[in-house]
Amino acid sequence: MTTLVSSYINCYRTPFENATHSLRLARMKPLLTLGVPLCIFVTPECLEILHQYIVSQCPQFETYIKLIVLKTSFFESSYMYITASALQPKKLPHSRFLPKDTFDFLCYSHCKVEFLKQVADINPFRSNYFAWVDYDLVNMFKDTTVSLQFLKMISNTYRYSTIVPATEHAPSTKVSIENQVYIPGCWGENVSKDYVDSIHWRFCGCFMILRIEAIYHLWSLYDKHFPHFLKTYDTMVWDINFLAWLENNQYWKPIWYKADHNDSIIRIPPYVYSDTLSLFATNTSIYDYPSLDVFTPSSASLCEYFTDIENNSKTKIRVLNTRYVNYEYLPSGHCTIHDPNRNVYTQNMCCFLDEEYQVIASKGYHVMKENEDDMGIQKVNDHQMFHGIEDIRLFTNPVTNNLHFIATTVNYSETGQNCMLFGDYDTSKFALSNCIRVQAPADYRGREKNWVPFQSVKEPSRLFFIYKWRETFQIGECVEFVEPSKPSHKLIITHQCKIRNPIFQYYDIRGSSNFVYTKHGYIGLVHFSVDGTLPKHYCHMLVLLDSNTYLPKFHSRIFHFFECGVEFCLTMAIVKKEYRFWISRKDKNPICLHIPCEAILCHQVMDITVM
Repeated sequence: MTTLVSSYINCYRTPFENATHSLRLARMKPLLTLGVPLCIFVTPECLEILHQYIVSQCPQFETYIKLIVLKTSFFESSYMYITASALQPKKLPHSRFLPKDTFDFLCYSHCKVEFLKQVADINPFRSNYFAWVDYDLVNMFKDTTVSLQFLKMISNTYRYSTIVPATEHAPSTKVSIENQVYIPGCWGENVSKDYVDSIHWRFCGCFMILRIEAIYHLWSLYDKHFPHFLKTYDTMVWDINFLAWLENNQYWKPIWYKADHNDSIIRIPPYVYSDTLSLFATNTSIYDYPSLDVFTPSSASLCEYFTDIENNSKTKIRVLNTRYVNYEYLPSGHCTIHDPNRNVYTQNMCCFLDEEYQVIASKGYHVMKENEDDMGIQKVNDHQMFHGIEDIRLFTNPVTNNLHFIATTVNYSETGQNCMLFGDYDTSKFALSNCIRVQAPADYRGREKNWVPFQSVKEPSRLFFIYKWRETFQIGECVEFVEPSKPSHKLIITHQCKIRNPIFQYYDIRGSSNFVYTKHGYIGLVHFSVDGTLPKHYCHMLVLLDSNTYLPKFHSRIFHFFECGVEFCLTMAIVKKEYRFWISRKDKNPICLHIPCEAILCHQVMDITVM
């Protein structure tokens, strides 16, 4: 849990007028009514009006709001103000905002560290993390509802990562707990060395998250270096100028992320609040895949189904298709392709699993053949760089119980771009056969991928696919249209809704795994990647779909499996109160992880609002 910390203080010499109180309290109201642990520092002259307002607006405030009253006025009780006044710096910044940026106000800007330290000392909500939030922070938001949901999600976060992922030019690094500070900023490093004459936007001062040890560390840096800074420059400056000076002199090493004075200011990178799921694993399975020339095994799709149903024997078959690829990721995030012409090839390997989900060695591994005669379609784009049938997802026909696949292809596409291929997955001949191209819905944009087969319990005879999550969640049904020249198949959207949820609106959510029916609804895995990252950051979460409407209801907290990099999962199962995830890491090193169900859902479940 993360405790939010703020203040409601008059740092000017004249009392607030009633209109000023009304304006400030209105701006503070969204923070007060958020319903998360919140500590507010208040001076005696502001206490009564703040308390009355909270009582009127927040009936249950005692459970999550704690008012911390300063003994006297800000000018008599603030350590930062008393320290700065004693040193008597003669100057103020040359470029400042008047009448706001007085000596008193600049002193007040430094008090957030003082207040954070006091909250850490008493720690009324027993938190390991604390977030400074300016009382009027919400006034910056354009999409207030979604940003407040995100702030609430952050408050419910129990752990923040101490690993900063690798970049194109540097490996991942571990952050000490003393430097576990996540702070937004407008400027990159070394934009300016002016820490005195004008405001320094390396950091935004109105929001940051700190581990409790990092609060004490920053407080010690203030105690040691702030008087020296004031003596050296003889100028009272904003707190963010001093923080930038600390960083530049390598006294302080916070985790910076780019933001501005809008909704992005609270949008800490997903890797920060993404859990490492492999730490909770009770078991793992690594299959002994055969070597295949320059190819390496990658993502796998599992399908479980019954045969001999008509004879009442109901033999359960578990078929696993594993994609083999001829490329690999470099530490920089770029790919090296094992082909002289830099063409990407995919092959597919079939094997069978027993009741313990281990490979049945006696049945062997078999490369799935891609013969045009069996497939019933021809390659029409064999001159471009992507070859083969990619990201096969196995499923059974809801009527015939036959084993099918849906996958992405380029060189069988009539457009020269990704299209979806539907066909039989024939385990008698180990061949892909009877294939058809499935047209996308009317909003088709030229690139198709990640259609997830969805089998309904209440409508078992219908063949659904989850089409997309971004902007509008859509599920469609594959329908055959008989035209005069040839039959065609198209996905017709049958269920859709708008999603109001920060993760879904910030990132391009994509379907990963199948969805498993439970008494609570359908549970499946989705993922998203983060733009502007190299190596690419990937994160995952479980989503619950309603049993009747098939629309999203909740999602779990965000996680990655081993690292916040390229990880794919096409299949999950629920076995004996455990999730089984068949994943690949950097498009190789496939593994099956066993994760207790409570390890994912016990700490944080976020509502998904649909419209």
